[in-house]
Amino acid sequence: LSFGFIAVTLLPQLEWSKLTTRFLLLSTRDVYPKWNSIKEFVQNIFFPWINGSEIWKIDSEKWIPLGLLVSLLSIFGFWSLKKKIKLIILATVILITIVVLNNASPLYKLLISQDWYALMRVSTRLWFIILFIIIFLAGLGLDRIISKFRRKIAYLIIFIYIEELTFISWFYL
Repeated sequence: LSFGFIAVTLLPQLEWSKLTTRFLLLSTRDVYPKWNSIKEFVQNIFFPWINGSEIWKIDSEKWIPLGLLVSLLSIFGFWSLKKKIKLIILATVILITIVVLNNASPLYKLLISQDWYALMRVSTRLWFIILFIIIFLAGLGLDRIISKFRRKIAYLIIFIYIEELTFISWFYL
């Protein structure tokens, strides 16, 4: 009786299972974005404005800019951490970068053979973790600058930082 009630929805689902997105992703393994080189990856993170008018042609999956100033601030904040936390953050950033590099990654053949990687479809979805780490470290770096130098220098850095991110985002939009 129970099977009879669920058969109306279960049997068509079983028949259509070979047409689902999950099945297609596992049978034809492909993950985006396709990077031309590691140079392109680094350029899209730190210097996306180098593309000039071509910036609009960057795929949305490749749009992962951090900005140069926030990256420098995060490096400054990174050095103020304890050694154990540095190692954890460094390992996390390296692992996620290897995954996000996709076809430019040295471990691409191993990654593409994994189901979890193929089902992700867009490898840059993990980039938000690095964004949170960078923002946290940039805040620590800015706090360190405020404590060592004057507030006016920190306000100038904050202003330049906001201008850089506004320029990058508005230029793309």
